[in-house]
Amino acid sequence: MNVASAILKPRIIAAFIAFSMVAGMPASALAVSGTSGDRYFIPSTRAFWRNTMGARHVFEDGFTADLSDFQLRVAKFAGLRPIPVKKFNILEDALVKESVSPTPLTTPSVSVPWGVRMMLNDESLKHTSGGAGVTVALLDTGVDREHPDLKSHITTCDDFADPERSLVEDSCADLNGHGTHMAGIIGADGGPTGDGLYGFAPQASISVYRTCNNAGTCLSDDIAVAMRTAVDRGANIIVLGLGGESESSFVNDAIAYAKDKNVLVVVAAGNDGPYDDSLDWPARNSSVIAVGAIDNEKVAAEFSSRGTNRTSKAYQPNDGDIELAAPGVNIESTFRDGGYAILSGTSMAAPHIAGLAARLWQKDAAHPAQATRFLLHEMAHDIAPAGDDGATGWGMPVMAAH
Repeated sequence: MNVASAILKPRIIAAFIAFSMVAGMPASALAVSGTSGDRYFIPSTRAFWRNTMGARHVFEDGFTADLSDFQLRVAKFAGLRPIPVKKFNILEDALVKESVSPTPLTTPSVSVPWGVRMMLNDESLKHTSGGAGVTVALLDTGVDREHPDLKSHITTCDDFADPERSLVEDSCADLNGHGTHMAGIIGADGGPTGDGLYGFAPQASISVYRTCNNAGTCLSDDIAVAMRTAVDRGANIIVLGLGGESESSFVNDAIAYAKDKNVLVVVAAGNDGPYDDSLDWPARNSSVIAVGAIDNEKVAAEFSSRGTNRTSKAYQPNDGDIELAAPGVNIESTFRDGGYAILSGTSMAAPHIAGLAARLWQKDAAHPAQATRFLLHEMAHDIAPAGDDGATGWGMPVMAAH
């Protein structure tokens, strides 16, 4: 027997035994047993394994599935090399008690929150406008699509985080509140009477893709598929208020796909500050705008993750750098059940940049996303410490005075 045969024989036997274990039961029985398990990527393109493991998402080089302990044993026994799917979480500041369990308000305390007024450079603002013809895709915990300040321009509402199905169309209920809060910063329109709250771009369309469950956990395969779906449906801007400690090839590939299609991706930096080199993924990816948080005194929030700007080339996007800063402390916005709430976190900062980008969208440029990103750089006001620093990057973009 040659060496190649000696190596292959155990694998063939293992595959045969694994096949025998599952061949005697309906494929559906094996697939259903994995719905409450952990998510894995199976690097196999065989339809047999997709069917028996209950594939959730299919990629070019394999598929993901929620595997029960039994399925996981079968997959390992068959030599399929299952790989755990990376998890992310929503990024509100866990150090601020009010951010974790906010007390919803029935009416807004102001019509235009302080962060919007600061970046639009008009403290007397009573309402806002802008964003017509621009679509912002929000990937988060969903949205309260019946909120009076949002309902008129939620144009897409799909659920990629349902535990049983990979996609539930026309469903994106937000039982957490985080996604609804981000949506209001982007484009709340004051409601039918004008007595509600206003965001940056109330004429923009908001496409909502629920990619995080009610507890705020977001799986990278769901995020990646939702991002690609948003791009294919014509999104101009994608905003993510989520992050994690490790890199995901699924999400990186989706970001590259968005960039290639002239879609601007804006991501919360993370809440692991004030330590250098503490950015979360995917904010570390230089193809996205990583956004740090500041307070109403234009001071970087202590919780806001810091970048590697001190050691990288200044004023250019680098992996691991903060690019821009925006208000992210005590931010009032829309919330679940038709209410309002005050939250803190870099998740609140990122939609400030996404909303401003919607107002400024350079639709006539050859590369609109790149042109809009450059314009945000041009409008950035430096925030101490001076220069391209790891807390605030270029600084905070501010509209010219009226």
